Amino acid sequence: MKIAITSQDGKGDFRFTGPPWDSFSSTLKKHGHEIIPLDSKPDAIIFNNFSGSLLHKVGDSIPSSRKFLIVWEPPVNLPQNFNRKNSKIFNDIFFPSTIWAKQYSGRAFSWPQGSHAESPKDNWENRINKFCFIQANRWQIVKNEKYSLRRRVLRECNEYVDIYGRNWNQGLMVDLLYVLRSMPNALIAKSISLRAINGIGISFNNCMGPVEDKLKTLRQYRFALIIENSDEYVSEKIVDALLAGVVPLYVGAELNRFGFPDGIANVCEPDERAIESTMKKLMADIILQQTIIESGKEFLNSDTFRAMLNYRVLSQLAEQICVELE
Repeated sequence: MKIAITSQDGKGDFRFTGPPWDSFSSTLKKHGHEIIPLDSKPDAIIFNNFSGSLLHKVGDSIPSSRKFLIVWEPPVNLPQNFNRKNSKIFNDIFFPSTIWAKQYSGRAFSWPQGSHAESPKDNWENRINKFCFIQANRWQIVKNEKYSLRRRVLRECNEYVDIYGRNWNQGLMVDLLYVLRSMPNALIAKSISLRAINGIGISFNNCMGPVEDKLKTLRQYRFALIIENSDEYVSEKIVDALLAGVVPLYVGAELNRFGFPDGIANVCEPDERAIESTMKKLMADIILQQTIIESGKEFLNSDTFRAMLNYRVLSQLAEQICVELE
């Protein structure tokens, strides 16, 4: 069967650039399928995130029994992924969250995780005794977004953190433009939060800019501050911290609901004052630091983590789709 696969930005064909996604394509090919462009009249299509424009482009030429959706963005970023009408459009919908899979009648998969670990205590004495924060400054004006919390935390805890990522210190006009661009999502979600514009135009003197290699940057620090996009899934951020051998301060989902042991991070409630207090205690408690590092190292060597490795997860996703096509 000829299969087209869309890009995660919803603009066109997915570009395979090597591992781990080659495990996805090789699994499809192992079952006798061929990957072709959208314009080449495919028999089936796999959407990486919902795209109304690409769905309209395909039209009724492909039946719902041969359309599949893999969700990569939470409701605050792409509410279209969570439209209940999708269950009629697609044969199956795959969510990186057991919560979403149950709520929206889909299948759950583990968020794909990397696999290159090094000794957590490597060069510990020479590391920077601060928190490394690697996340973009993003804007969504819907309720329950976490982006404004990031800005509040970074303003409150400025002296303890070095900031990395895109779109920081852009100025009032650029921030306002991003806010306006987020308006369609708020209208689709029928949920607008004025608190979400907190920190518009804010500038930080500890902003280091984008990074090319997250692990290399994280390995310069002792601690990592992680604020998830949503409380309903666990992304790669915490595993990046463990692979880099830093101590994570984590704000997000209940880790054990997604197969992660609680002891791998210092978990904190989503409140800037609580986060600042936790930062101070964590930086002063060497025993707690060592306990978290050892727990992280143990987890990275576990069968649970091996089941989350990106090439395995993507291969299993492709395998499930092949079963449905057969």
